[in-house]
Order: sequence, then structure tokens, then C-alpha cells
Amino acid sequence: MKIFNVVCINRFAGDKSQCPYTDPWILQNDNFLKIFPSDYLRFYLVSINPYSQDDLNFNWDEFATKINSELIGNLGNLVNRVLGFTVKSFNSIVPGPDEFDDMDKESEKMIN
Repeated sequence: MKIFNVVCINRFAGDKSQCPYTDPWILQNDNFLKIFPSDYLRFYLVSINPYSQDDLNFNWDEFATKINSELIGNLGNLVNRVLGFTVKSFNSIVPGPDEFDDMDKESEKMIN
């Protein structure tokens, strides 16, 4: 998947008092990716995607909230539930797979 090089921002992404004019700002991917994983940016942009508009309004506070509460919080909840289910249902041991049938073997070939 090709990732874009820049994200155009309509408003100043930070303290607005430091921005005396309304020219668009650019969030450059290479600088952003030095600090955050690319999956964070993908998740945030998809979650705020306005289907009826061509532009996205990037907001640092909203970015932090979405990553911390939605992405990390929900992922942590999923892991906790899966581990709890494993402990409860399988005595803390994940059972090995059964013998592969033809459908499993066909799927495995498609993946490899």
C-alpha cells in the first residue's frame, strides 16, 4: 500500500495563538512518522473521514484521544477478553489445531 507524503491541514495543528494567519499548514509524513507509528495516522484519518467532504481537519487533541481511548483501549480490551476466555475455557492453554481439511489447505495455499 502506498502511503501519502503529506497531509494538508486547514487549521493550525497546535496552539492557535501562535498562528497569526490562516494559510493551510502541512503535516509532513516523514516528520510525523519519526514520532508515531504509521498505523496511528491511518487509524485516525479513517476514523475522522468526512464522507461528504474532500478535506480532513487534523486536531492533535482529538488524535491523542482517539489513539489512547479507541485504538489502544479497544485493542487492550480485546486482548484481555481473549486471554480471559483462554484461561476460562481451555485451562490457560491454547489448543493446537485439528488436522487440516481440504478447505484449510486451500486457504493456506492462497495465503502463501
